[in-house]
Amino acid sequence: MARKRSKSLKIELIILAIFVIIAGYNYYQKMKSAELVDDTVELHIIDVGQGDSVLIKTKAGNILIDAGTGESEEALSHYLYSVGVDSFEYCIFTHPHEDHIGGADMIMENYDVRNVIISPAVTDTVTFERLIDALERSDANIIEAVPDSKYSVGDVEIMIMGPIELEDRDLNNSSVITRVSYGAVRMMFTGDAEKKQENDILHRYSVFDLDCDFLKMGHHGSSTSSSEDFVFAVSPYLAAISCGMDNEYGHPHSEILSLLEREEIEYHRTDLMGDIVYVCDGKNLELKN
Repeated sequence: MARKRSKSLKIELIILAIFVIIAGYNYYQKMKSAELVDDTVELHIIDVGQGDSVLIKTKAGNILIDAGTGESEEALSHYLYSVGVDSFEYCIFTHPHEDHIGGADMIMENYDVRNVIISPAVTDTVTFERLIDALERSDANIIEAVPDSKYSVGDVEIMIMGPIELEDRDLNNSSVITRVSYGAVRMMFTGDAEKKQENDILHRYSVFDLDCDFLKMGHHGSSTSSSEDFVFAVSPYLAAISCGMDNEYGHPHSEILSLLEREEIEYHRTDLMGDIVYVCDGKNLELKN
């Protein structure tokens, strides 16, 4: 009996040692990547009312994730002008809902856009047709989002993690899910992906793949997104919610705010703060405003 216990203890110690080695290697790789950066990156959560628009501003080029509503395109244009942005290496339009692509045709027509990453999902709305027309008139390289694809802007890496499946999905669950890395800092953007797609992501990727410092909360802080399992896996210390003041949907929902507070995740809201800006030096991400 004592031999069995001893053998079992040895096996447990070996398994523990393997986990420690893997964790140590992952930490080393993450810290090693921080040595590659030589400048700061800015993350802008732009206040476009009840919609989404995110700017990642880098010395090597800019990344835009979504372009708000048609009603907010003038405000978006003014904001981009105020921060000196007139071109994008990548525009990512997560899914064809008006509150995410309403200003996308304006971006394509008025800015130098080199690459566009879009969801495979299509719809027959006028807003989506305007975007398709603008894409066809542009010189941009159009890329359909495919999981595990990687792109770079200088030292910033873009990894596409979803959508994984489109069959029988609504447009929200066809959202492009993106992990953006700069040095040791990782940021997750999920569009309006709901719990079904989050679950797919959890099954496809490891905890290390999902571990991020920042999470842009899905679907404007709706309880249809940001499941406990997903938030635990991403385990951010910072989060942002893009939503309109006194919006008709009640975003952000109390369940999501309770989850963030329970997990002691610092969060910021555009409906309360307006435009939100973070600064990243490759090792830390901090609120600027």
